[in-house]
Amino acid sequence: MSDNMNSQEKIRKSKSDKIADQSPKVQNSSKNYFEHLSDKYLKVSHILYIALAACFLLTLLFNARLLTYNNFNYLVRDFNSAIDLASESYNSISYTNDELRVSKNFRGGIITASTTDMAIYTATGKKTLEMNETFISPQIATSQKYALIYDLGGKNYSIYNSFTRVHHNSTKFPISFITVSENGWYAIVSKDNDHNSVVYLYDNDFDLKKTYYYGYEYVFSVSINEKASKIAIVTTDSSDKGDKLSTSVDIYDVQKNEIDSSVDLGAGIPCGSSFNDNDIIQVVCTDGVYSISENSGELKKSYTFDSCRVTKVAINEYG
Repeated sequence: MSDNMNSQEKIRKSKSDKIADQSPKVQNSSKNYFEHLSDKYLKVSHILYIALAACFLLTLLFNARLLTYNNFNYLVRDFNSAIDLASESYNSISYTNDELRVSKNFRGGIITASTTDMAIYTATGKKTLEMNETFISPQIATSQKYALIYDLGGKNYSIYNSFTRVHHNSTKFPISFITVSENGWYAIVSKDNDHNSVVYLYDNDFDLKKTYYYGYEYVFSVSINEKASKIAIVTTDSSDKGDKLSTSVDIYDVQKNEIDSSVDLGAGIPCGSSFNDNDIIQVVCTDGVYSISENSGELKKSYTFDSCRVTKVAINEYG
């Protein structure tokens, strides 16, 4: 009996010794695993920090000319304006009466211009900008980035954000009209001594990118898509049709120098055009509405007006 108990005691002691011997090995193995994992994540974090620094330096290198005091000032003022909009009650808007005063929606608020001044208001009626500007016959073109005020038939134009005038320039010949896209690219329609119409396309840094010349045609409408990759120019020509008009839409890829496609729309007088979100150019003429693919130039749909006369047109990205 005693021998049996001694034997069982030895077995328990032997097992206990084996467990004790294995425990440090397991602990060391676990410790090495987590140390290895920690070193791996530390190296990855260092690589990410280096990549972030490189990305930051490249961004500064390629956008250095945009990092100006005025741009930072606009950013801060936009942020402060958003805080004001969230906390403000609505106010009334008042300005001097002028027969030639024009107004348009701009960034959810209103921009207005007369022969002697211009002003910008937020949606709550707060005035964010007021300037004494002289216009003979003011017109306004707006997008989410910029608002342009120009003289119809004049040579001067100014570009604004919500708080200041960011650019001012003049053309050599009178301005017929100006179109501005959502990303700030804009097109000025004018003329010169050799062409009935000339379209000057500028980017959102106010640099001239392309010039499109029309010797016999007259440009009635211009639209630029949101990415500024396509421009559609709607023209009317009667030079080879006698007393009958010929309206067409020329679609250009901005990166190329040649026309992508041209679509004949018949004899209706163009009233307006716009790109929508489905890569479609919508053109309204006095005789109907036309939907054209911006990629292929194919006429997708058309709607003809019966016994109607168009007096005013509004087109946006929805239709």
